[in-house]
Amino acid sequence: MQRARAFILMLTLLLLWGAAFQNRGTVLSAQETGAEEPDAVPPEFPEAPGESGEPYPAGNGGESWEEPPPPEEPPFEEPGFPDDDDGGVPSEDYTGYIPDLYSRGDQFFSINLGLVFPTLFPEIHNGHNLNIPDYTGFLSYNFFINAHWYAGAELGGMFATSKGKNMLFIIPIGIRGGYQFVAGRFEFPVGISLGVAPQRYLDHGYPGFYMKGGGSAYFRFNPDWSFGLNAYWWWVPQWFSDPAYNVNGNFFEVTLSARYHF
Repeated sequence: MQRARAFILMLTLLLLWGAAFQNRGTVLSAQETGAEEPDAVPPEFPEAPGESGEPYPAGNGGESWEEPPPPEEPPFEEPGFPDDDDGGVPSEDYTGYIPDLYSRGDQFFSINLGLVFPTLFPEIHNGHNLNIPDYTGFLSYNFFINAHWYAGAELGGMFATSKGKNMLFIIPIGIRGGYQFVAGRFEFPVGISLGVAPQRYLDHGYPGFYMKGGGSAYFRFNPDWSFGLNAYWWWVPQWFSDPAYNVNGNFFEVTLSARYHF
């Protein structure tokens, strides 16, 4: 009986000693490997901004936390365009005006005022009795068929005084057309006009015909206006049933002109 008690007591001590030794080895192993002890309390982490409304606490360097700056955007560059290949059309100058950009349907209205000079009257052997110079004026409307060809109509008037202080009136009404050359801001139209030309001298009237041709030189002042000089040769015949009375009058016109483009 005493032996049994001694055996049980010895067995109990061995078990207690073995448990204590095993626990000590676990603690030593954890310390050697750097692991935290089972009872260690995990560190507290600061709340993220927006959760508590407070910024992050100072870091190890003692500086307060700041949000990183946004990435810088590259500077804006306008897209490049290749050089214009406009087939010879002049580029825009400092006024913002492109001189020869005509197209079908472009229109202009012109007013011409100046002098007219009686020249050749082949059938009048002793010469005409008209004073030199005389005066003329025209209004015309024109539209472009394409970049260079144009057509239109005109209404004019011419009055000439004779050496006997009498007055000759001619009122040309006709159609016109031509071709315009362009060099930068300079424009050179050449054209022809033809139509009826009622004439009046004293108490005599004649429902005549006229034809004229010539050219002009204009400077395009701005997109709306151009100014220039005209030089045209007129042919104004008078034909009768008796050829002995026929007269082929020739006049030379020099006028200043203003054109309004629209």
